[in-house]
Amino acid sequence: MTHALASGRLSRGPKTAIKRLARRFGVEITRYPPEAPTRLVETDVTKLWVEGLKAKGPVRVVLDVGANAGDTVRAFRTVFPESIVYAFDPTPSVLPKLQEKFKDDPRVRIYPTAVGEYDGTTTIRENVANTTNSLLVNSGRIGEFAPAALCQAVKTTDVQITRLDSFCARELIRNIDILKVDAQGYEGPILTGLGNMLTPACVRTLFLEVLFVDLYEKQTWFGEILEMLRPRGYRLFGITNIAVDEVNGWKWADAVFVADH
Repeated sequence: MTHALASGRLSRGPKTAIKRLARRFGVEITRYPPEAPTRLVETDVTKLWVEGLKAKGPVRVVLDVGANAGDTVRAFRTVFPESIVYAFDPTPSVLPKLQEKFKDDPRVRIYPTAVGEYDGTTTIRENVANTTNSLLVNSGRIGEFAPAALCQAVKTTDVQITRLDSFCARELIRNIDILKVDAQGYEGPILTGLGNMLTPACVRTLFLEVLFVDLYEKQTWFGEILEMLRPRGYRLFGITNIAVDEVNGWKWADAVFVADH
């Protein structure tokens, strides 16, 4: 294959020389009809999103649901230094690391609770890799799409769960600039828990992990999120951080939603 590609490049040499010569006389030679593009144009969706947010005003309130070790919390605090980040994670094995990381930052507020469609208690299911922990049971097919050894169930723990509209009422939060959710398939119930706040007037933009393959039982699929947010006044801004392989194609990614106006 390498030899064939090399031969192809050599065969185009004379054509390139002719084009260069023509340009000296002010003539541009092109193919007709033009060649179709061979790949999509790559753009940095996250960068464009951040620039658009900053252009429309300061980002003051960020809710990070599924904060885990705090990587996105750190990113939000760096990119939006004027923000207060409310970080949620119910996992007992993760919380000490999260709390230690931000113990000296008064603008990061950590809540050891799950988030969902009701107030009360629920069960967090921990796997070998804590990034795969979920309120949902692993699908029987999860090992087809992620390393099976890392998705093995380890233990379950009863934890508190809160609706976001209830939380915002308690904390006197009326407007959310960014809602980030990485909840391993539980995104639908979390959005349901916003109630009437799920509107661009209250939640300016959303940064959500979305799933394209069967990882958890009763998970929220990407299409369901689209159909949930569209009548609420949001549109898809872009997809980034795509996990993909040659067998399954797209597996999961982060989707950015903004007001549709």
